[in-house]
Amino acid sequence: MPHLIFEYSDSLLSDEKVGLMMERVHSSVIETALFKRANIKIRFIAVKHFKIGDGNKTFIHGQVRIKPGRSNLQKKLLSGYVLNAIKNVGCDADVITVEICEMDADSYNKFSKE
Repeated sequence: MPHLIFEYSDSLLSDEKVGLMMERVHSSVIETALFKRANIKIRFIAVKHFKIGDGNKTFIHGQVRIKPGRSNLQKKLLSGYVLNAIKNVGCDADVITVEICEMDADSYNKFSKE
């Protein structure tokens, strides 16, 4: 935990830029000291079809899924670190958003070969 899932306008980012963002986001989450390095999971998903408002503005939206137990201050810190990591890569997105979503501990299950 956490799962960081980013959707972005498919024409916005090159594979190189996605790789750089992944590294920066990973580092920023480690900087918060809220999670162990080995538990951080990051995915970037290109979105081909979308509409924002009256046009096709470019976007990046990050959803950070975490288990319950973090304070509001910790969640705000986390979303700020992640947003800054994305912004500081220097992409030309019209809109960048990040939200923290608490997973329901009672319904979460996991299988791992580890």
